[in-house]
Amino acid sequence: MATDILLTPSQYHLSFYYHARTNGNNDDNGIQGYLNNSLIGEISKTTDEQDQTWELIDWTFDIDNTATYTLKFTAFGKDNTLGGFIDTVTLYQNPEPSTMLLFGFGLLGFARLTRKKMME
Repeated sequence: MATDILLTPSQYHLSFYYHARTNGNNDDNGIQGYLNNSLIGEISKTTDEQDQTWELIDWTFDIDNTATYTLKFTAFGKDNTLGGFIDTVTLYQNPEPSTMLLFGFGLLGFARLTRKKMME
C-alpha cells in the first residue's frame, strides 16, 4: 500500500499500530516502511495462532528537500499469504526550535501581563 505526500525539510515521526496475521505457530511476519524506495524502518514479529496483540510502532526520519514523496508499506516474512495489519497511521512533523522559542516567549509575556494585573 502506498500514498504520495508533500513534505518540507524537517524531522518527521511516522507511527502506526501493527499486528502480524498468522495461520500457524512460529510464523515470522513483518512490515517495512519506505519513503521514495529508501527504507525508513521495519518491524518483524514471530507469532502463534493465539497472539492477538497490537504494537505501537514509531519511526523517525529527516527530510532535506521539499518534494512529493511516496510513503509505502510492504510485508515480508514467512509466505503464508496472510501478511499483517496496520492501523491508525499518523505522520507528524517535529516542531522547529524557533517555533518552540516563539511559543516560550509568548508564555512569558502572558505570565508577565497576568502578574502585572494581579499587582494592580
